[in-house]
Order: sequence, then structure tokens, then C-alpha cells
Amino acid sequence: MVVTKISRAGEKSATATPGGKVTIRVRIAADGTLEGAAIEESSGSPALDARALQAAEAASPFAPPPEKLLTLEGFTELAFPVELGRPD
Repeated sequence: MVVTKISRAGEKSATATPGGKVTIRVRIAADGTLEGAAIEESSGSPALDARALQAAEAASPFAPPPEKLLTLEGFTELAFPVELGRPD
């Protein structure tokens, strides 16, 4: 659900940047708020990388993560590729 929500937000925020794949890492708090996002593997395009991070911020808040996925500090971290298409 997190990946889908971020991908949809990325499509809504499409600008003149080309499409491509970016791997991001997100830190989500127990209540579903985004505590941070970072580029794990760049697309090679600074504009597309920035678009992926903006999409993560725009997609927040998320559904609270399952308790079994939370660290002792009360968050979960996920890394995954996000495919952002070219704007129409």
C-alpha cells in the first residue's frame, strides 16, 4: 500500500521530468506519519530523484504499520523501487 500510494502521488506531481525508476527508503512512525525519506538508489536524474522524495511526502500519512514491523523505537523502515512515468 505504501508503494502504491507514493507512486500515485508521484504521478500527480508530474512535471517536465522524465520517467524512470528510483529506489527510496522511507521511515514510517507507528501512527503512519512519514519521519523521513531518502534516495537508496538514484535514477541518475536529480529532478526525478527529487520528484520521488516529494511523492513520498505528498503520500503521507500512511496506514499505521503492523506492530510486528515496528522497531523498539516505534518506527519501520522500508526500501523499494518507485516507477514514475513521464507526464502526459
